[in-house]
Amino acid sequence: MEYEADRGRGWREELTPGLLKLGIIPIDPTLGGEPGHQTRIIDTESSALSQAKVSHDWPKFTELMHRVWVNDKKWVDSADFLIVYCRGTDNLSGTIREMQEAYEYGKPIFLIVSGDPAQLKSHTLYMALRRGKIFVAFDEFLSYFKNYLAEHGEAAIKDHEPDLFQVSQKVLIIKDSRELLILKDCHHPTHFDLPGGRLNVNEFTISLEESVAREITEELGSDIKLKINYQPVVAGRVVLWDPRINDWHYRRVFFVCYEAQYLGGEIVLSEEHVSYEWVDVKKFDPTGRFKPGLAEAIKSYLARYQRMRQSD
Repeated sequence: MEYEADRGRGWREELTPGLLKLGIIPIDPTLGGEPGHQTRIIDTESSALSQAKVSHDWPKFTELMHRVWVNDKKWVDSADFLIVYCRGTDNLSGTIREMQEAYEYGKPIFLIVSGDPAQLKSHTLYMALRRGKIFVAFDEFLSYFKNYLAEHGEAAIKDHEPDLFQVSQKVLIIKDSRELLILKDCHHPTHFDLPGGRLNVNEFTISLEESVAREITEELGSDIKLKINYQPVVAGRVVLWDPRINDWHYRRVFFVCYEAQYLGGEIVLSEEHVSYEWVDVKKFDPTGRFKPGLAEAIKSYLARYQRMRQSD
């Protein structure tokens, strides 16, 4: 789009009718806006971006380019597969980033090349060949895809590759066998959280116990004393928005929860939480007070905890 006189509209407008006949709803980045609610705003945005680039207004350029970066991510996340059109000599610019995004998530990539594919960069060819197929004309692609859909149905465009998750460790802290510790999330007006968090990049070579200890010290202070059982008592999955780029970028997180007994010590919260509560393990209902995946995990744990206490 960046190097095309028509911002890349022409080939998309040519291909879209054929896609619609196959029952495929295209997400057109030249329209901007939200998938399914797009309006043609790309000219204004592109003009402002070019002006900031030429004038070396780097703060403005970064701000505008950030929107492009986030939207590209959002559209690829929303799509079932990616269609790329280019000439053999094209500078694909941001398209490479979109292809890499689709590649990492195992989404099919269909590359239509007008010209000699051998002139494209090897990484571009590899991503398309590894995840999909290369075509030399729109009609060839549409014919192939029609037969592909007929043979495979909806499974043709579904992601069957292993999913990618971040890993989080949470701690269910019980005091006097009666109360559970919950923390008020500073990023959400109503949601609470449990102590713990996601593994950091530099923690791959350390033990999981060390990672948990770091989180507890950061979130509850160094004075708190716990007896932690490092056998997971419950696990689940949750989607978390990444605050670094607002709500347009999400992380899928697989979490495990450990049980801990509170032995004493003062709780000193970090900036991640604004307050804490000790709630009754017999009466507390986490529904609506945590993100859904975590709420279900806590509910499951508390029910099992009560059964175990009754059997003692």
